[in-house]
Amino acid sequence: MTWVDNDLTKFAGGTPANRSALDGYSQGDGSQHVNFIDASGHVHELYRSPDPAAQWVDNDLTALARGTPAVTGSLDGYSQGDGSQHVNYTDGIGPGHVHELYRSPDPAAQWVDNDLTALARGAPANFGVLDGYSQRDGSQHVNFLDGNLVVHELYRSPDPAAQWVDNDLTALAGQVATAIPALDGYSEGDGSQHVNFIDDMGPGHVHELYRSPDPAAQWVLNDLTALAGGAPASNRVLDGYSQGDGSQHVHFLDASGHVHELYRSPDPAVQWVDNDLTALAGATPAFNALEEGCSPLAGYSQGDGSQHIHFIDASGHVHELYRSPDPAAQWVDNDLTVLAGGTPANRSALDGYLQGDSSQHVNFIDASGHVHELYGSP
Repeated sequence: MTWVDNDLTKFAGGTPANRSALDGYSQGDGSQHVNFIDASGHVHELYRSPDPAAQWVDNDLTALARGTPAVTGSLDGYSQGDGSQHVNYTDGIGPGHVHELYRSPDPAAQWVDNDLTALARGAPANFGVLDGYSQRDGSQHVNFLDGNLVVHELYRSPDPAAQWVDNDLTALAGQVATAIPALDGYSEGDGSQHVNFIDDMGPGHVHELYRSPDPAAQWVLNDLTALAGGAPASNRVLDGYSQGDGSQHVHFLDASGHVHELYRSPDPAVQWVDNDLTALAGATPAFNALEEGCSPLAGYSQGDGSQHIHFIDASGHVHELYRSPDPAAQWVDNDLTVLAGGTPANRSALDGYLQGDSSQHVNFIDASGHVHELYGSP
């Protein structure tokens, strides 16, 4: 695969990012969307239409929606199967409301700003830490931490008449657990839900709030670090996903900057295990970018079963820990910045996604605030 470094801010003649979080996704039509926050708190979208001749453009979503500015914490965006777009952010830290910048699939639709906390009459968010996803049934789930560092879900059912509700997931699981500012959630093909966080007891255990696809199921709390007999997590960095075979993968950094994978195979009888991917790949350690308030860890799996975990090293190089779908394959460390002849990242957030054509897109911010895309052709 050939990697190249595209300066999207330069291509779009756009506004620089302000030590921002990043979130990117592709829609079914092949369009690309990379979101960031500028110095005035406006949420922007670097957008490229599916037309092969199209250029990148910079859309100020906050201005288009006449919305409330964001703090420089997390961003989370996704597209639903109907083509609608949802970009979530918080308007303050301690307390703050969770907002959704929303655009319906109608080609003539305008962006609107929905205050989800107000709509759900929910608890304020204590940190600008968010994670959201949509399920196949059209339901929406936006996770945040309240003032007691407890995990909540802002939920909207697929019923068009449904209202947003605020679910305290920790209370629903019948547990007492508080988190440091890191969240990652995903849904599996069977409809199960998984919301991961790191506890604040120090050293941190990675936990999973889990709900099975049974409509009558209750939320349960699983201590994945304890179940795997694994290494503690050292900071606020967390990323997870499920593969098509039903396996689960939750990634974190240990105190030495090693990337770990808490892994559970699709065999129902199998237990969680902790794999030190940095050691397995003989890789460069990751750099801890805590002071930026943005996670420098991102991962995804491809349809062929390959795995890709991205991190930034101390020199600002973006790396990929890669494992091919061959069952006998070993993890390898690819320095994407070197392979692309690219610009280093500046203690940046990371976000990556795949398109339907199997192309890969890994986004970061450079020292001048420009948003870049490391692009791997299919």
